[in-house]
Amino acid sequence: MLSMKRQQKIDAELFRCAKVAGQQGQDVTAQVAACFAGFHRDLGGLPEKLLGYWKKTCTASPSVGGRLSDEHIIWLAALSEFLSGDGSAGDGFSREDWDAIFEAVNSEADTLPIETLSSLLSVIVERGMFG
Repeated sequence: MLSMKRQQKIDAELFRCAKVAGQQGQDVTAQVAACFAGFHRDLGGLPEKLLGYWKKTCTASPSVGGRLSDEHIIWLAALSEFLSGDGSAGDGFSREDWDAIFEAVNSEADTLPIETLSSLLSVIVERGMFG
């Protein structure tokens, strides 16, 4: 599990990526997604699968001025905490979110380190959110 200080750094970096991308006229969603993926590159294809779901849900909701809302970034930060082993993360996730997370973890199970897989599935099972 990441230290609180490290997770706060990740959270701040996600918001910084969004701000800088917006100021430079870049695709904010793509920049924040790349930032997130960079923090979790040790998890193989799992971050990309989860980002696919995140992008789909972000683009399905209205945005203000073509930028991500803070809510979208906070959701991604909570996902980062979950991927980092924080069992208390994800309180704001919907049933649909948990279903997508389980599906992604399950599809990448063969490529994840066993400790990581065990940790992620334990949280999913504890919450009664398995498929």
